[in-house]
Amino acid sequence: MVFESIPAAIIQTRAFVISKERSTLALVSIIISCCTTGFAAATMWYVILACMVKPEYRHLFYTTETSVQFIRADYVGAETDEVKMFVFACNEVKWAHYKDEVREFTHANWARWKEEKPAWFTEEVIQLVPDEYIPVAALAELNAAAHRGQRRRSSLGLVESVRRGSVSGD
Repeated sequence: MVFESIPAAIIQTRAFVISKERSTLALVSIIISCCTTGFAAATMWYVILACMVKPEYRHLFYTTETSVQFIRADYVGAETDEVKMFVFACNEVKWAHYKDEVREFTHANWARWKEEKPAWFTEEVIQLVPDEYIPVAALAELNAAAHRGQRRRSSLGLVESVRRGSVSGD
């Protein structure tokens, strides 16, 4: 009797191992199918996005230019003061290595901008400019005209207004 049950046990064990292998293979097959489908869908959406983007901006998807290089090229290649002032809308870390050049540019042109009042030289643009990039006399004027005697940068004003619970900034 003992001898009859051993072959039956071996056959049952073998059948169990084979079924376990089949279920593992099925699971691996499902995972591979999901990954393949996900990759195909992502590729399809990327192609659709690339087709919908304006042709002059497509190079931004595959350029090796960093944001620091882009901001520098934009600043150096700017044909107008308005475009050069865009540097202040960017994080200062991105243009810190040529901040002396930016300071000279703003100090040299501030009085002319104040006198000519170009359309782009708005209060919002002035608020973007850190104090050290504004000539001393012009900064004193801004501070004198400001509420509480000191000019606030727009981001700081927003933080202060949120702390006070008002959005108006007053």
